[in-house]
Amino acid sequence: MLLQHFTDSVGAPVTVRVNAWILAGIARFFQGNDSGASAAFRTALALDTSVRALGLNQIDSALARLFLAERARLPTAAPAAPTDSVRECVVRRCLGGETLPVLTYFPHIDPGEAPAVEPPSGQNPSGAGLGQIGMHGEVVFQFVVTQQGFVDQATVRVVSSTARNWEPLLHRALLDARFRPALDARGPVRARVQLRFEMRSEGLGTEGSRTVTYRIFGPGER
Repeated sequence: MLLQHFTDSVGAPVTVRVNAWILAGIARFFQGNDSGASAAFRTALALDTSVRALGLNQIDSALARLFLAERARLPTAAPAAPTDSVRECVVRRCLGGETLPVLTYFPHIDPGEAPAVEPPSGQNPSGAGLGQIGMHGEVVFQFVVTQQGFVDQATVRVVSSTARNWEPLLHRALLDARFRPALDARGPVRARVQLRFEMRSEGLGTEGSRTVTYRIFGPGER
């Protein structure tokens, strides 16, 4: 369980995670699971391609052969991307194969703070609020999630909107959102993502006021 804690811990230093995966490989080897050992060594090498694990030969030469076989499968190293470069994760996946950022916290929004607008003829044109029962709208934001999981305020923009009166309210809340950052083999990276907010006017509340609900669709969701 302790090993799994470190292998699964995104926040742990890379060297700790690498060593944990090598130890996991050793444990799997002695459990008779050679393919599992190779997979663990492969994960360790994905985190740090320079790791050597020289002590494996002293434990068992077969262990060392498994590790060296995984090293031999490493692709030719491409020039490392700058640590401050932005990875594109706007679609359902990151274009470079990185792990998508994950929304972990979004502050509560009080729908009552969004001004109501009664659009003409029961329509909800761009720029309208949600003033009539059964109406709905959405706002899509695009922005960069930093390596620390924060929203880069300078990159926030509205991609599309059918509820523009909601935009300032959502924008303020978005700046306090937190994410598990995108990851490549070296660790957290900056990533451009989209977040979609869907709002619907459900009906009247206990005091006769409209009730508006909202849903948030994070990176990778549509």
